[in-house]
Amino acid sequence: MTDTHNLSLHPEVARLRDENSLLREELVHLLTESHDLVHTIKPNLLALYQTKVGIWELKQFRLECQAHVSDAKLN
Repeated sequence: MTDTHNLSLHPEVARLRDENSLLREELVHLLTESHDLVHTIKPNLLALYQTKVGIWELKQFRLECQAHVSDAKLN
């Protein structure tokens, strides 16, 4: 047969194909965002926490140790 027939997709199939494409794009975006959060944002926040709050936690720990030593000397 030499005739070319134009076939068209059922509208529901075309709609589902478009929806699938949008969902794939959204998934890629979410996976990229998740990767960035875990591998970039989280380490940066932890480092910032250590520089801002960690010093105060260390001071508190040292004071608690001194308190325990003083308490042990009294008993």
